[in-house]
Amino acid sequence: ARKPRGGGGGGEDHPLGGDTAEEAAMAAWREDEALKAEIQKDVDRTLPQYMFFSTELPHGALHAAALARVLFVYAKLNPGIRYVQGMNEMLAPIYYAFSAELEAAPAVQALLRASPKPPAPAAAPLERLEGGAGSAEGLELRKVGDEAAEG
Repeated sequence: ARKPRGGGGGGEDHPLGGDTAEEAAMAAWREDEALKAEIQKDVDRTLPQYMFFSTELPHGALHAAALARVLFVYAKLNPGIRYVQGMNEMLAPIYYAFSAELEAAPAVQALLRASPKPPAPAAAPLERLEGGAGSAEGLELRKVGDEAAEG
């Protein structure tokens, strides 16, 4: 029961016929490449007036590549939305904020290591509750009127 050999129709055994796994993989690759090209066109136009995103500078090219990867992954994970023009402009300030925070983190850590350690607290409230010096152990709760009656 061989499948008919015709001009492009049908069987897995015909070189011009049917969708093979290899053809499906190539179609998916071409679709991904078209999506990457669309994203890259927009990313290249993302806030070029700011040095942080300027693709003419080495660090700007790295940031642009990161934006493109984030947008591509988002588009692949959300096929119903995919990528639409303008997402790069929405992502740019978010990416900048997180990137600036990550770049500042080593400096902040170095500053914290260089600063003197704060003094230990004098007496922890928990120690007082557990019966240490100045403990409230043995105290009774009395109504305000009870003091007058005792006196």
